[in-house]
Amino acid sequence: MYRFLIVVLSVVCLTKASNAETLTICAKAEGPPKHYADSFGVPRGYAIEIAWEALRRAGYVPRVKNYPWKRAQQRALDGECVITAFSKTETRLRDYLYTNPMYVDRVLLWQSKNRPFRFGGFDDLIGKHIGISRGSQYSGGFERIRSRLRLHEATIRSIHLRMLVAGRLDGVIFPGDVAAVRYLANQEGSDITSLFYAEMPISVDPNHIGVPKILQGFEPSKVVEDLNRALATMKSDGTIDGILDRAAAPSETRRSCEPERSRSICSFDRRPRPSAAAACGACR
Repeated sequence: MYRFLIVVLSVVCLTKASNAETLTICAKAEGPPKHYADSFGVPRGYAIEIAWEALRRAGYVPRVKNYPWKRAQQRALDGECVITAFSKTETRLRDYLYTNPMYVDRVLLWQSKNRPFRFGGFDDLIGKHIGISRGSQYSGGFERIRSRLRLHEATIRSIHLRMLVAGRLDGVIFPGDVAAVRYLANQEGSDITSLFYAEMPISVDPNHIGVPKILQGFEPSKVVEDLNRALATMKSDGTIDGILDRAAAPSETRRSCEPERSRSICSFDRRPRPSAAAACGACR
């Protein structure tokens, strides 16, 4: 009888795994500590981990692909994936549905203490040399004056950090709150004691999972409903807080997906076969 029950449970788990649909998460390749690919091409970052776990709890088999940010958005618009760490803007509302926020962080304007300028509103940025992540959009008044700025767009954020320290930019807009710049400085070995961030944030940015209104093989509204239920349980049981706490911890304690899942699911741009255990929590 005991052996029979084991066989039945194994069949149930394998059935669940085979019936689960693989849903791809598109994420930025260079956006630590929020979302990025490490030197081995393994997706990492708290935005990826939260989205990955939400998809898993919602009954999907998550798969992660990292791209430059503009390409990640284009893949999503093409209906190939949902997209994590996504801000809500009027332009994007035409093409995307949004989950409830995964978390909220501040987008900050960083300056050099040697070349400070007043920042009390977006008009104060006009004529300034400002670094931003390529393909980024910001809510509020920023988009209104965007065309009047001297923008330097880059995919790799550490470029902007080095340019700001060297005095080649007046300011840099970094998402991910203070933790993002501290992380970059640690990775680069840069001294950021000469930098400061403006008290007024560029935006207070709820980050969502963006679900394109045309999503190949899926009903977008159902995906949003499934993910919202999963995110609600992750908030109530402390999972999201735990992921965010780890993101603020020393680098050696950080992780994205669980080690076993990193090998079977979390790929840079490959198509691995997910393990049955990853698709069916009862098997673990």
